[in-house]
Amino acid sequence: MNLGEPALFPTIEAHAQAPIVGGNRLTILLNGEQIYPAILEAIRRAQTTITYGQYSYEDGQIARELAEALAERCRAGVRVHVLLDSVGTLAMPREYTTLMFKDGCEVVSFRPIGPFGLNRANNRNHRRILVVDGRVGFTGGSGVSHKWMGNGRVADQWRDTDVRGEGPVVEYLQGAFA
Repeated sequence: MNLGEPALFPTIEAHAQAPIVGGNRLTILLNGEQIYPAILEAIRRAQTTITYGQYSYEDGQIARELAEALAERCRAGVRVHVLLDSVGTLAMPREYTTLMFKDGCEVVSFRPIGPFGLNRANNRNHRRILVVDGRVGFTGGSGVSHKWMGNGRVADQWRDTDVRGEGPVVEYLQGAFA
């Protein structure tokens, strides 16, 4: 299919179970060298709310910086809601969630693994969503780890793409988070 085919947009809408809406401004962010600075800048500018859902979160420089930025916004009176997948964040040091929680962030683990959840161990939340003040949103494939740092062209660095959006698309990201 190409952009000129009449069936393209209805097919995309049906597949995504969401309408295609105009009025958005999107910025493609390539690899950690573009993704993390944009995300941290948005978090540090937050005035009212932050909703952040992440599948993969490990130890490292960017992980600490992100946890500290979210905690700082909580101390500044911003309502911060963090949803972390319990499997994807197994390598996340507890000190990061403790830092955020003690400074007033709501930090919740999605489907914690336990004796009654073993049959759902693979039912994970792979979403990666950040919405700041209901006005700017981020989504893509990156997690929080040294693996996504840099330009993705160096050994032990992963290549990924995220998108920063403004406009009606942010409401859909917020809805997906909720």
